[in-house]
This record gives sequence, C-alpha cells and structure tokens, in this order.
Amino acid sequence: MNIKKLLILSLCFLSLNVFAETLVLEGDIAAGYAGQSGRGYVHAAVVMDQSTGMIESIITKQDEIDALKSKSGVKFISLKNGNDYDVIYPGMIDLHNHTKQNNLGVWNAAEGQFANRFEWRAWSNYKKAVSNNMNPWIGYGKAVNCAAFRWSELQAMVVGTTYLQGPSSCVENYAIHQVESGRAFPQSEKDRVQAPTDLVVPNDMVFVWQTLKPIIDQGKSYEQALAQVINEYCHADKLLGRAFSAEDTMTKEGLDVLKDQNKLKEACVKKVPLDELPAKFVRYIYWVHKSVVSKRLYADEISNGNGSAIIANLAEGRRDDPYNQKEYEVVKLLGMNKKGVNFVHGVGISDSGLEDMAEKQMGIIWSPFSNLILYNQTLDVQKAMEKGVLLAMGSDW
Repeated sequence: MNIKKLLILSLCFLSLNVFAETLVLEGDIAAGYAGQSGRGYVHAAVVMDQSTGMIESIITKQDEIDALKSKSGVKFISLKNGNDYDVIYPGMIDLHNHTKQNNLGVWNAAEGQFANRFEWRAWSNYKKAVSNNMNPWIGYGKAVNCAAFRWSELQAMVVGTTYLQGPSSCVENYAIHQVESGRAFPQSEKDRVQAPTDLVVPNDMVFVWQTLKPIIDQGKSYEQALAQVINEYCHADKLLGRAFSAEDTMTKEGLDVLKDQNKLKEACVKKVPLDELPAKFVRYIYWVHKSVVSKRLYADEISNGNGSAIIANLAEGRRDDPYNQKEYEVVKLLGMNKKGVNFVHGVGISDSGLEDMAEKQMGIIWSPFSNLILYNQTLDVQKAMEKGVLLAMGSDW
C-alpha cells in the first residue's frame, strides 16, 4: 500500500511567493472536506483569499476548475500533473498549548480528583512532577533550553499544526506561526493575539466581588463603581486634585496616580483606618486595576476592528464547583464580556453565561483531554454549540 504524500495547505500557502489576489490549489482532498460522505478522496480545487489567508471555497466540478485557470488575478497551482503531492489537507490551529510540558509524559497523579485549576496548581506533587520538572534544561544554557522548544515544535508539525498558541521563548525562525506574534498574520493589519494565563485570579478579585458587585448590580458600570469607592474611601483631591470620574479610572493620567502605591496609601489610609478599608482595596487599586484596564482597552480595539483576540483561562474545572461558576460573573462585572474575548476551558460557565457569550460573539477553546484527566469532566460542547458560542480546540497538556 502506497503512503500518500501530504500537502499541509497553510504551510504551502504561507511559503509561496505569489502576489495574485486569489490562490487556487488543485489536487485530491479528503471527501469530508468537500461535503461528501465516506473516507475516500475527491479531486477538487481549493480557493483561497490571499489578503486573509482563508479558504473561500472548495470546487469539485471539473468545468468550474478549468474556468478558474483563465481568470485574471488568480495564481493556479495544479498538483495533478506533477504529482509532487497526493492529498491536500488544511493546516490545524492549536489555540491553547503548553508545548514544553508536552515533552513530559502524562502526569500519572492526576485522576480526575480536582474541582478547579487552583487546587492542582498549589499541590506540591504537581510542582515536583510537572512545574519544576519541565525546566531542568534551563540551567544548561540557551542551546539546550531552545532544543526542548524545537522538539515541541516538531511534535506539533507532524500532526499538521500551522498556527500555535503557547511557546513564548526560543521562537525565532519558528516554522509554526505563533498566534501571539505580530508576524503570525502577514496578510492582516490587526494586532497580535493577547494570551494572558488568567483573566480572573481569586485573591485579586475579592474587592470586585465584595465591594464593587453590589454597586454594579444597581446598574452602574465597573468604572462608575470604582470611581464611587475611590471617592468614598480616599481623599481624591490628594490624588487627582479633584473627585474621580468614571473616565479617570481608565485614562493614563488617572492610572498614573492610582498605581502609585505610596500616594494611594497616603490619601486613603489617612482618611479611613486600614482595617476599615474594603478587603484588598489598596492592592487592587494600585496593582490589579491597571491590568484590567489594559485588557479592557485591547477588547475595545477588537470591537473597533484593530485588535485580533484575547485568550485567557476561565472556569476550568467541574461544572458544579461554586468558584468556577463565579468566574464568568466576574468577567461581566469587569466589563470584559466583549467580542473577541475567548476563554480556554469554560466548563463552569452557566447556560445564561453561554447565551451572553454567544450574543457578544465570544469564544471558548475546548481542551477535553486535560479536562478529563484533571477533573473527570469537560465542557458540554453540544450545549455550547446550540447556544451559538464560537468554538475552537486546544491540545493543552
């Protein structure tokens, strides 16, 4: 039995030095990609838009394929005659991966026993077996450290991955495109994907949940609630020279004042004793809030068509875990339920949360393998699809 040679479509496309508006590849494709049943192959033309790098259509009628050859603005490449490749496959997009950790074997101490991601992260067994064990090569210098990343890149390549989220160092001249890199989308003017590890961290959000939530629940925005609390508990005139407005909490001038920890303590603790301030007040204002603003502003860029996407872990664990059920509610309190914001896992998001995400054109990146190993449960992906949430996959670790 002959082994068919494969053309991974995205790699081929991105490496071709062509300037036509449309690129067409003619060859065999798996029947399923042509909308036909069965496991065989059909002859087809794959039509791609050069400006976006996206597949526009798949044509299987030979007369329509032949007509494309004479159209202006079309770069036509036939694989039928030269037989350099036998089958055209699309490139895979992996939107959540810990590539270096995947050099290790499956963590055998995970038996689906955890309720959420913060349980195993804090467990000494995990830190010894995975977290610490994934970095033994760093002490041997960059060459060995980068070799580990190159191996993880090869692992991804052999299964057809062409766009990858995860690796953050030793990525110069990567063959696989990093979605966090500004160079990953050469056809697009949009900014790179932002992929922070977490959008919601429990200790950092105590102030939001206990103090801001009651105000926001009365119909005020995150900015309005924050300004109200700052004015109530601080000598605002010693900070900004006047009372804070909602806009002040989001501007560079306002942030420059709020992130000055010493000035904040002087203005607030002198008005209200430290033990009477809301829980985590000072830390949230000077440390956490600036990160929230950064993400909010980028989410606004996405809405304006200039940004690309935000990817963050959220509601990872079991659906019935009380903490997981609160994380999306915190996202809404922060005003981060916006188009282009995508959550990895999302298992604990409620039905109403999924409906809100669908309405806002938000997405979930499903990682079933790690979910089942760690929590013995994963996203109800059918329900998420029925609600209309945008979905992608990530292999995780």
